[in-house]
Amino acid sequence: MAHFAEIDEETNQVLNVLVVPDEQEHRGQEYLAEDCGLGGTWIQTSCNTRAGTHYHYSTFVPSGKPAFRKNYAKIGGYYDPVADAFYGAKPVAYPSFILDPDTFTWKSPVPMPTELPEGLESDNYVYIWNESELKWVLQETPPSITILDVENNPEILAELDRKYKQQLEQENNQENN
Repeated sequence: MAHFAEIDEETNQVLNVLVVPDEQEHRGQEYLAEDCGLGGTWIQTSCNTRAGTHYHYSTFVPSGKPAFRKNYAKIGGYYDPVADAFYGAKPVAYPSFILDPDTFTWKSPVPMPTELPEGLESDNYVYIWNESELKWVLQETPPSITILDVENNPEILAELDRKYKQQLEQENNQENN
């Protein structure tokens, strides 16, 4: 199945993305606009293309094939007819981001550091973009949450039940006082 994006002729914004039967792929624009009566301008896009790389559809490993129009078209995104590329809408929270001409993805104006300061473990820290300071800031990640297998652990279940009953008793005492 082939995918086609409807493009607003004035703004080049992606309005819709539809699937066309394989036997109609070679005439997708005509099929959607005329045969289906939808009108408009339709441009083919590939759901296997991301950031200028074509991926194998089932393994998400780069396929080695040429990227098709840089990115898969998304509703609200845009089409650049000069570069023949689709790209997403600029992130509202990051007005400083710029469009990378190689991948047609939005990037910070300062590259993210690739290494942590000495002595810090990558599992415990992450770089976060600070828009107001226009820089990457190192933040400690919250500790991971351990999920308990309550169903198969009667001791945990009994302790939770005891705490729940204790809480109910306290709430009842407060209401009666």
